[in-house]
Amino acid sequence: MNLHSSGKHILLDQIPIPTTHHGYLKRILLFSSEGKRMRIQVSTSTSRDPVTAASELLSNLRLGTADAELPDFVAIFGRHDLMTPAMQQAAITAFGGIPLHAGSSFAGVISHQIHAENALATCGAIAFFDPDGDFGTGSADLGNDPKTAAEQATRSALEAAGRAGEAPQIVFLSSAPGSEELVLAGIRAVVGDGTMLMGGTAADDDLSGKWSQFSHKAFHTNGVVVSALFLATPPQFGYQSGYRPVGQKGIVTEAAGRKLISIDGVKATEVYAKWTGLPTPDTSGGKVTLPILAQGGLYPLGRVTSHVNSVPFHLLMLPTLFHADGSIDFLANVSVGDEVYLMKSTPDNIIERVGSVGRMAFAGADNPQASLVIFCAGCMLAVASRIPEVTETISTALGQSPFLGIFTFGEQGSVVEGQAEHGNLMISCAVFS
Repeated sequence: MNLHSSGKHILLDQIPIPTTHHGYLKRILLFSSEGKRMRIQVSTSTSRDPVTAASELLSNLRLGTADAELPDFVAIFGRHDLMTPAMQQAAITAFGGIPLHAGSSFAGVISHQIHAENALATCGAIAFFDPDGDFGTGSADLGNDPKTAAEQATRSALEAAGRAGEAPQIVFLSSAPGSEELVLAGIRAVVGDGTMLMGGTAADDDLSGKWSQFSHKAFHTNGVVVSALFLATPPQFGYQSGYRPVGQKGIVTEAAGRKLISIDGVKATEVYAKWTGLPTPDTSGGKVTLPILAQGGLYPLGRVTSHVNSVPFHLLMLPTLFHADGSIDFLANVSVGDEVYLMKSTPDNIIERVGSVGRMAFAGADNPQASLVIFCAGCMLAVASRIPEVTETISTALGQSPFLGIFTFGEQGSVVEGQAEHGNLMISCAVFS
């Protein structure tokens, strides 16, 4: 798929601009309004009642604006037990049917606004007020063909934005866990490899499948929501982890999807226990253990997927289940022949890294207004008792500007100018100007 520059937008060669010259008119409008800055605001709520929460989000977003003004696009994230069909309907009612992108976040959200109960709010919103921008949201159930579902959702988002055939400055995605690699492939099939993609896998609090994703048109528990944002200024983006290889490595000799069966011909559970020095998980009687709380968040596996200034970049895989047959389930795909490394971090390293990701993105932004931070739920668990410190670290890195932080079961982004990838235990930050 070939891309070329036209004005401030990127057009997809094989899809012509409609004969009405709609795309050309949009570019004229954009250039004629350069003196008017887009406004981006963040709000949160601590309510667990959907109607109250949606009302509070809108009320807080409107502070300092005309009473009747609605944003042109809003993304809402919150606890899984709040992000229900009732919340979808409450948000549609409160926001008047504007493009809405929503997903569940582990335990809640954080922001520049400090809350009680360890700094967590039940839900939060980031809203864009930009009448000269174009925003569209689409969604689809993943079904048995996640790639095609993602293509469908992406095309729907572009059509809703009135920009079919163009590549936006950024694509947001929120997907159910399990097939994020295919979802990314589907989105890239529509917008190309060069479009900035930023996503977070919807989460619940215990990996029991109570996550959700929804738009103003459809509610999903096993779906993908895609939003296309056409902005005058592209966001600045950072995507990293706070982990380092500690020496142990091996070759995957048997795997199936997200299940790692053996490394160097030895059962995966035995290798993992040997590498980490942790007790071999109890799989007696066919039972399985869930190590995400105690082990996986600090001892993931990593694969080198790229290099930055000759330094290898490790994309991480978070272990979630140990099986009696010696296999391990992860939240990312693993393939035979992959070279995997044991990675390690500490709470101090994770907190320091979220600050460095924020600083990296913030440093390149001109007149930053607000940011979206996506923070792995596994990392969050490792620093759960220090969430106020995490919030303050992010605020300092972002110059005390507004931000919304969500906790996810997988993170999608790219390193430098590389192709977007799906990883675990990652931290990403988009700073909007």
